[in-house]
Amino acid sequence: MPITEVLDAMLQSVIATELRRRSGWQQASIEALFDAIDEATVQAAKPWSWLHTAEARNQVPCLLLIPGAAYLTPFADAKLWLGHPEAVVIDVASFIREIEDRTGRCFETGSLAVDAQFDGFRTRLAALDADDDQPF
Repeated sequence: MPITEVLDAMLQSVIATELRRRSGWQQASIEALFDAIDEATVQAAKPWSWLHTAEARNQVPCLLLIPGAAYLTPFADAKLWLGHPEAVVIDVASFIREIEDRTGRCFETGSLAVDAQFDGFRTRLAALDADDDQPF
């Protein structure tokens, strides 16, 4: 399975947990929500694949749940619904940052973050230094 699919599954799991915690959603409803995200017809709606773009990172992605619609959107559009009694706004960007911190992977590309790459390089160098038989 490609790493971006693994990261997507992790994000969907975190969002599902948040939906169950905040709103009491059931698993079947959550699965239907994820299936419907790419089909949203609201002008501000973004597809799931948008989360893997620099644009999404810059615009702070949110999941907006309102009566009759559920979609990904930039925070600039989602904030218009803050305080509305029937709206739920979930900060997807914070979940993405948490996944990146835990995995050391960039959500946008799936590649190792620079710090994680250097940590791996440092580990290999330390192993080479410890092995006196290794020619340089």
